[in-house]
Amino acid sequence: MKPFFNFLPSYFLFLVLNLLFNNQVHAQGGTQNTYGGPGLDKCNEITIASNGGAIIAGETENADGERSIVITRTDENGKIIWAKTYNNGVFEMPNSVLNTSDGGFVIAGERYPKFGQRELAYIFKLNASGSQEWSRIYDSGGNMAEALAAKNTLDDGYIITGRAEQTLMVTNAFLPMTSEMRYLYLLKINKNGNPLWSRKYNTGQEVRMSRGNDVFSSRDGGYIIAGEFQHNSNSRKDLDMCLLKVNALGEVEWAKRYGGSKDDAGSEVIQTLDEGYLLCGETESQGAGKLDISLVKTDINGNLEWAKTYGNKGFDQVGAIAELKNGNIVIAGKSSTIDENVDALILVLDQNGNILNSNSYGGSKFENCVSIRVTDQGLLVGANTMSYGEGQMEILMLNLDFDGRSDCNAKNPEIQALRYTPDVSDVTSLVKSELIDEKTVKKAEGQGHTKVENANMKQSIICK
Repeated sequence: MKPFFNFLPSYFLFLVLNLLFNNQVHAQGGTQNTYGGPGLDKCNEITIASNGGAIIAGETENADGERSIVITRTDENGKIIWAKTYNNGVFEMPNSVLNTSDGGFVIAGERYPKFGQRELAYIFKLNASGSQEWSRIYDSGGNMAEALAAKNTLDDGYIITGRAEQTLMVTNAFLPMTSEMRYLYLLKINKNGNPLWSRKYNTGQEVRMSRGNDVFSSRDGGYIIAGEFQHNSNSRKDLDMCLLKVNALGEVEWAKRYGGSKDDAGSEVIQTLDEGYLLCGETESQGAGKLDISLVKTDINGNLEWAKTYGNKGFDQVGAIAELKNGNIVIAGKSSTIDENVDALILVLDQNGNILNSNSYGGSKFENCVSIRVTDQGLLVGANTMSYGEGQMEILMLNLDFDGRSDCNAKNPEIQALRYTPDVSDVTSLVKSELIDEKTVKKAEGQGHTKVENANMKQSIICK
């Protein structure tokens, strides 16, 4: 690990950038906008742009059913500044959008080639106007890799987590066979996309650490990863929640498993004001419904402090989590009733996980929240809607107050909060960390001819 003083210049840059990002937008009295065209348009993540407004990373589908990455830049009022599609002739999906120190953006996601490897981690850099400056693909050393989440780091680089997979040859008496081994994947790159180190983590055959779903830069210069353990024994084939803590070089510090008798998956993680962690995901083991949101609070070492579920009698899922300056917690996701009406869900909790406010937004069809950012005025939420707009699905941007409220289309869902005690085990001694000789391809398949076009993206105002 680098000495503390080596982090000071970049640490102050990180603080300045965060102050800029968190002071530019927005919650203007509960404004709500949709963005889309005649087909399908989907938000995967939203963030506050460093020079004001918002940046949305998503997917768009044209009349021929061809999907492209679409990046939409708006001002503080939600008006579109530019919207562009990026097409390389293969299916690609953005999972994270990040600000860069020069006013541009980095997008991290997945690529599915037509031939050869099934999935690749795909990262590209845009300038402030949306022009592509560079792109990279990563394959976890000649295998398969996914970039499921990315964050800025203190040294002006990026940390990416996801899933790596290796195909192994298995021989028997009659014919050769293949077996797939899955790993939690962690990749550190510099500001130009060059890999600094790459690692994969696993815990063995019976209970595998199979993927990372989210990563957060912890205050000590290391990283905390939320992910999944997959049981492969004859008696169990379910999932458990995973927290993995590593230092600045990706070396394991500790790992914990939280679960129950059925599926429990960890999808979001943040570090809290008290230096502990919040691990959020979904559970079938506990709760009031078929699938509930689960929230696990730990101390700085991953020791359980409390755990709760949130839901009704249907399906409830998390899209994002954030902490307010006063220590309150915000969960953004979706909630469905028994009659399968699905609404975007915003829960505001106190520091002990008790519900302070529950609000949902939507029409007669489908809405879900996928991303949330805290501003000086309230909450900026990235969501999707099938009830509003002209297309099959459109991007939905919600500006809410700190209680998750708006005067427009707000409902008060009946969400139950139930305390529970998950099974917790320390699996640090089981984690095997392996450095990867990362094979970086600067220009992916067809990348030298990325088709960049203005997107058919129209703003519609639901509420001012």
